[in-house]
Amino acid sequence: CWKMLPSTFQTDHRIPLYTDQEGLHTEFLNSAANLDCLCNDCHAAKTQRESIIYKDLLQSLRARGKRR
Repeated sequence: CWKMLPSTFQTDHRIPLYTDQEGLHTEFLNSAANLDCLCNDCHAAKTQRESIIYKDLLQSLRARGKRR
């Protein structure tokens, strides 16, 4: 939103932690290079979008597992 951050800003992972299913990139995902500061509203909106993507990913993985 490009507004000045309030003192109550939240820290967000640019690349969500759930993208590392194999645990191979944990160090990078938790590093400062993957962190961003967002206002509370932007963080809530991003988290909601990512939650939907993650649920779709889980459903897809489960569906593939059932076909085997």
